[in-house]
Amino acid sequence: MKTRHDFRFFEPLRVRWAEVDMQKIVFNGHYLTCFDTAVAGYWRALALPHHDTMA
Repeated sequence: MKTRHDFRFFEPLRVRWAEVDMQKIVFNGHYLTCFDTAVAGYWRALALPHHDTMA
């Protein structure tokens, strides 16, 4: 099993109140939002020029 130390990048995420139900379980629809936030953080950490990279 992989641990956090097996990865070169880690993006801390904070779950907001509106993203969970009364049992404090994240709604399925918010998983893609978390994924998108992590991907954006990874691109930010790479510090590549955005316009040139997307060309």
